Amino acid sequence: MRRFAFTLEKMLNYKSSLYERERNELGRLRRERVELEQKLEAVQQQLHEKEVEFQQKAAHGVRMEEVQRIAYFRENSEKLVIALKEQIAAKEIEIEKQLAIVIQLDKDVKGLEKLKEKQWEEYVAESNREEKERILELVSFKYLETKNEEALEELAERQAEQAASL
Repeated sequence: MRRFAFTLEKMLNYKSSLYERERNELGRLRRERVELEQKLEAVQQQLHEKEVEFQQKAAHGVRMEEVQRIAYFRENSEKLVIALKEQIAAKEIEIEKQLAIVIQLDKDVKGLEKLKEKQWEEYVAESNREEKERILELVSFKYLETKNEEALEELAERQAEQAASL
């Protein structure tokens, strides 16, 4: 009996490795998005802390330099917040595209795996059928061999009877 060989094994291996590579890329994009979100949160937290600090100082009176410094910090922080939000939105789009690729490759791999399973089942069924045929041939051969031996014994008995009657 021949060994089982999936006809599309190379394609399955290629799609599986491509799936793993694209899935890793999706993970990398998600990590980058998390890092951007953490940076955004840190900037917003720092801006909030500076606002609270400025309000406390403003209650006691502040110089114009301090007001300008906090205004400059606020303006730059707000620009940074906007830039980070844009980067996060762009990263989300990248993630969605990559997710679509990963989903399609997952479907491809699962389809090939189902096909491989079906071919395996056909192989097993064919193997079982061939085994049954070999067993049937062996039984038939054994049966014929037994019948031939019985016929030879019967022939030998007849010849012995004929020889004894002569």
